[in-house]
Amino acid sequence: MKKEKVLKYLPLMAMALIIVLFGATLKKISIQNILSITPDNYLLAALTILGLYALKSVSVVFPLLVLYIAVGAIFPMLPAVLLNTVGLLICISIPYFIGRFSGSEAVSKLVEKYPKARQMSEYSSKNAVFLSYLLRVINLLPGDVVSMVLGASGMEFTSYTVGSMLGLLPVMIPAVLVGRSIENPLSLQFVVSFAAMIIISLGSTIWYNRRQKRKKRNEQ
Repeated sequence: MKKEKVLKYLPLMAMALIIVLFGATLKKISIQNILSITPDNYLLAALTILGLYALKSVSVVFPLLVLYIAVGAIFPMLPAVLLNTVGLLICISIPYFIGRFSGSEAVSKLVEKYPKARQMSEYSSKNAVFLSYLLRVINLLPGDVVSMVLGASGMEFTSYTVGSMLGLLPVMIPAVLVGRSIENPLSLQFVVSFAAMIIISLGSTIWYNRRQKRKKRNEQ
């Protein structure tokens, strides 16, 4: 039993070690940093990007948006969207299965500095797709924390994946367009795509806040 408990904590300990050793660097990573380390060969570039998505999934602090935009700057539109989609599937799967493997007790100790994370498992069985979608859209918590907690809660993987991707894709696609026109920030494509990202993010937050206020009024 003791050996099993140690094994359950190993993935979380590895994540904590990555955050401690590289967290400050990963938090400041920029689009230019990613472009500078990406090979010119498309295949090698794609593998590098997928590796960065895997690293992001266990780092908590790595900004996802810079990956979206960097991929848009490197690849044509359709390959960029497809590569980002595969990257996102990797990014949401690794912490989900870490949470599933480690269990709720171990995960709760790692994410105890995020009070809102404690409430998530209570709602995970009510509407898995909607909860996964909502938590991606409103950005209440770091995405990797969301993935671990939902995995630890026992949420069904397919529902979790569908909801997560529905929440992530509406921002990812405009971000790719931003990357496609990053060398010309005054272009119509850049301005419209950037505005779309802002509108989606603000609109989702406003909608969530109104929903919470309406819910409180109905409970009174």
